[in-house]
Amino acid sequence: MQDVTLLTPVSSAVDTDKLLGIFGGTVAPMTLAALKDHLQQNDDEILHETAFYLDINVKADDGNARHCNVGGNLHMLALWRNAWRGVIMDSEGNASLLSDTDHRYTADGLQIVDSTGGLVSAFANVNYMGIPPLTYGRLQTISVSGVSRNRLWLSLIPLPGGFIIDETPVGMFKMSVVGGKGRSIPNQVPANSVPICNYDGSHPNNFFDYAQAFGKNYGLAGVEFRNMIIWYMMAAYGQRDSQNATLADGTPIWGVGLDGTENPTGSSSDGFTRQRNIKTGATLSLGKADGKVAVTDSAGGTCHSVKVAGLFENPWGQYWEMDGHLCSIGTKVLHWKSNFMPLATTPTESTFGNIPYIELTRHTAQISNGTHKMNEVLTDGAQGVYMIPNGTLSGVNYGDYFYYDANGKLWLWGGNSTAGAACGLVDSRSNYVWSDSYAYLSARLDFHGTVNIVSGQRLKELLAKA
Repeated sequence: MQDVTLLTPVSSAVDTDKLLGIFGGTVAPMTLAALKDHLQQNDDEILHETAFYLDINVKADDGNARHCNVGGNLHMLALWRNAWRGVIMDSEGNASLLSDTDHRYTADGLQIVDSTGGLVSAFANVNYMGIPPLTYGRLQTISVSGVSRNRLWLSLIPLPGGFIIDETPVGMFKMSVVGGKGRSIPNQVPANSVPICNYDGSHPNNFFDYAQAFGKNYGLAGVEFRNMIIWYMMAAYGQRDSQNATLADGTPIWGVGLDGTENPTGSSSDGFTRQRNIKTGATLSLGKADGKVAVTDSAGGTCHSVKVAGLFENPWGQYWEMDGHLCSIGTKVLHWKSNFMPLATTPTESTFGNIPYIELTRHTAQISNGTHKMNEVLTDGAQGVYMIPNGTLSGVNYGDYFYYDANGKLWLWGGNSTAGAACGLVDSRSNYVWSDSYAYLSARLDFHGTVNIVSGQRLKELLAKA
């Protein structure tokens, strides 16, 4: 028997050459041509060259239920992370890039925020917006050691058989209302106690109309934004649980955030009562970096505002966020991308008329509040992966909960400060109606028009002429 380790290595091969291996449980040779054909059957070769992946709905290879497998082209992952952009934007979509090191300044060095934490007068009519990159996705089903798993590939390059996540700007802060207009600006208490839309003609003061009052291309952020920031967390840190996510050395990235668990000992009031009036903008000093900044609640206690994807402040805690692009109707979930709101207290499919939407099928169990943890999310073939619950699964833990009802219910994300540890990027509910206007329900802007990137100086000139 010849020792193969002593053979002279080769540096080239042809398709008729063969590899010896175990194929289908049998020791046999396979030509390189046959091996390439097999790899290309599921587009493995091109995916590994052009995309990175997240293993969805499967326990991480290290056995930690809160971790996520990340692999593929990690150079593409680095490019994708860098492609997230922060801007200030006017009502027409003219926008100036922010400094990477301090979001109180434009990329060309103009000051946006004054010493009080509010906008300087020259930039009084802008919104702070974050722009996730135009992303191509592909959901792949593979077999590892005979076990099927879902693999989500993401790239800045079009992928075969995939789907597209639009480059839709989203408010960096929860919406405030200033002068009757929806705003995403610092030094404001987020708006609350209004319904999401003008559902019956008698409620003109609502989040969607406030957004439209600033600019007709403005609306309300929804599920695609939530998908993207959750994927960002999983890809950047290989972890699923936002409150407990850490750097490699064990340092918490965000900690609990504004979830009510940082109240001083002995307080008789809940976290929401203490934290609801914390103003936006504390994380601007972080620039394009993830992390947290200490803020003070109404009783003088220290808690922390957080920034995710280097752009978005407090996507969990303090207030729930109403979803402007998702609605449960019976066992279906409808997702629409257009700037649209269903004008009904209990929407039905007919409410959407000619509005294009994607129809998803959700987990059908009636879930009791606070008893069902998120651990399996919805995968829907060519339509993609949706970070909404699809059932129970062992070995996977996002550290978050979900709850929903049917019959035209509104989806909420993130949790409010009373929820404590139940808050998180993946925490979700669909059990509120479109007419609800509680103090702990808020929203976040998005923008559906054309973005025109200009210098800070040019934007300043355009604002002066408006």
